[in-house]
Amino acid sequence: MIKRDAETGKFIRGNRCNLFKKGNKPWNKNLKGLHLSPKTEFKNGNYPQTYKGKDHIQKIKNQKTDKLEYYKSYRDEKNKPRRTTYARYLWLKNKGYIPKGWIVYNSNEPNLPKFEDLRLITRAELLKINREKRK
Repeated sequence: MIKRDAETGKFIRGNRCNLFKKGNKPWNKNLKGLHLSPKTEFKNGNYPQTYKGKDHIQKIKNQKTDKLEYYKSYRDEKNKPRRTTYARYLWLKNKGYIPKGWIVYNSNEPNLPKFEDLRLITRAELLKINREKRK
């Protein structure tokens, strides 16, 4: 515990009275599986109030460009949680594979992507498209 000296006003390091003493036994030692409130505990199959549902699509504003981006959370083949752009998720769901160096481009940019609006393009093609947009 840190104390202040009454005369000088400087801080003094005192004995650490807030630490556990040697030989202290916690109240819950050897109480594995203790259920203090079984009526209100989380049970399998229950979801928290903030759960949006399985097919929820998140709208997130990009801090750099101030654009709305759509994201989808899902579980992959190994049951690991993943989060990716919604356009990429749609492509993987309908077509399957995205080669390395290729990206999924949404031609209907500001709106929620539909599979009909998606194209698979290389990064070089994306560079050309973005240059044209800036002109």
